[in-house]
Amino acid sequence: MIGEDVSERLDVTPAKFRVIITRRPKYAYKGWDGVVQAAAPARIIESGIHSCAGQRVA
Repeated sequence: MIGEDVSERLDVTPAKFRVIITRRPKYAYKGWDGVVQAAAPARIIESGIHSCAGQRVA
């Protein structure tokens, strides 16, 4: 081999958006006052609405 030519190309992948839905049912029990609901899952930014990108959310 006496050498080689190398060329590079830049490939751009468009951003992907997805909606992650978290369902938390509410229950009302006979004889109890109010409504009971499971706690929301922890978030990276407590007051934010950002997702945990890269983690699977069930």
